[in-house]
Formats: sequence, structure tokens, C-alpha cells
Amino acid sequence: MYVRLGTKTSKHGRASGGLIVFVKNSLSKYVLPVSQVCNFGLAFKVDSKICHTPFLLIFMYLPPYGSSVYPGDEPNGVAHLESFINEL
Repeated sequence: MYVRLGTKTSKHGRASGGLIVFVKNSLSKYVLPVSQVCNFGLAFKVDSKICHTPFLLIFMYLPPYGSSVYPGDEPNGVAHLESFINEL
């Protein structure tokens, strides 16, 4: 089980959701976490023993456009997702 907890989005301390990814025990040795650099997403490398070619699985929470949870000058989820992929 991999978890990305939500962040507090208001001065009252209310948290915004989060992500949870469950990996079946028999597959866990073939699905490995890649990066922990993103507050809104999780990335995993899937080994070629499951499929003929290794690949990435990316799970991402995309808050609404202009949401206060976005850092800096990235006001939308697509821009944040692009940044996340480029950092991998």
C-alpha cells in the first residue's frame, strides 16, 4: 500500500483528500515506487516480467484550476502533471 496524504488547504486546517494505491502482494515485487517528489501524485515502475516492456504508472490528484493548493505559478493540474513527469 502506498499513500500520498492530502495537504491542508485553508487557514482552518481542513485537508484535501489524498491518494492511496493498493498493489496485490503477488505483484508487489514487480511494482516499485519511482519518486516521492510530488505532493499530488505517486509514480511506479512496472517490471517487464508483468508485461514485455517495463512501463510507468502515474496516479495523480488534480485539484480544480486555480485552487489554493497549487504551489507557485502552476494554477492547473495539467501543468503540475507535466512538471511531475519531467522530474521523473
